[in-house]
Amino acid sequence: MSNEDLKTMVELLSGTIRFDDLIKIHTENPKDRSFWFEIAFAYWFEKEGYKLKYEAKVNPDNDTSVDFYLHHNSADIYFELLRIEHSDEVNKHIEEQTKKN
Repeated sequence: MSNEDLKTMVELLSGTIRFDDLIKIHTENPKDRSFWFEIAFAYWFEKEGYKLKYEAKVNPDNDTSVDFYLHHNSADIYFELLRIEHSDEVNKHIEEQTKKN
């Protein structure tokens, strides 16, 4: 993703208060690509007219949240995004495979 693409996405999302926290985090950590992924995800949904909620609480008994929530066609849909290159489990598996070769 180019810096210009990212700027376009941030501009669109900045037009809503629903993504204020995401934009703030990105502004404070502009090189953290995990937030770029969340921005792109939110952007494509927003562009298609779907109103995601960012960092939605999923359990009233604790502080558990998911990255995004969408209510659509009478369904509650929860999204937890994960970049696999940041997954310890994936990195461990790759390391094991490399040692075998």
